Amino acid sequence: MSNRKRAARPNLFLSIFCGGTELALRILRLHEAVSSGPLARLPSVAPPICGAIDYRGDALPVVDLAAKLHLSAHRTMEECWVIVVDVSIEGERMLLGVLAEAVGGAYELDRDQIGAPTEDSAIPPLCLLGIGEIGSRLVPLVDIGRIISVRELEIASAIGDQEIRARVPLDLKAIH
Repeated sequence: MSNRKRAARPNLFLSIFCGGTELALRILRLHEAVSSGPLARLPSVAPPICGAIDYRGDALPVVDLAAKLHLSAHRTMEECWVIVVDVSIEGERMLLGVLAEAVGGAYELDRDQIGAPTEDSAIPPLCLLGIGEIGSRLVPLVDIGRIISVRELEIASAIGDQEIRARVPLDLKAIH
């Protein structure tokens, strides 16, 4: 038996810009960034889900973190991307679209690069895993599981399947 300790597995984070603010999400896998195009409206689905896209034949719920986190969101759909990622919410692996103005990059952070959330962050501390050191920047690490539940995503996906078939475009300006 070896005395060597197993190295702590780094956490993968995706840095994105929402409402002009850089933040990062813990992800399991980055699939792709797609131009947002028209989103299907999802009646009776509450924020932060702002709509759904047709992603390879299935409805993919899209989360607007800028709206949920009360970040400035002066943008048009043409200026946004839907970042398609695998995330873990309530212990379940989920495919999710996240509305963002830009992608900063994917980063592996070790535990010593993640500090406790601070009260002076633009993001409410209850929504954060911590503050990550990405290069020389301190970036809020958003806990997607504290923003949305598996049940909300399942409902949005089911409604999205119906709405995408109807092809009802969503006006982003009506969200904010």
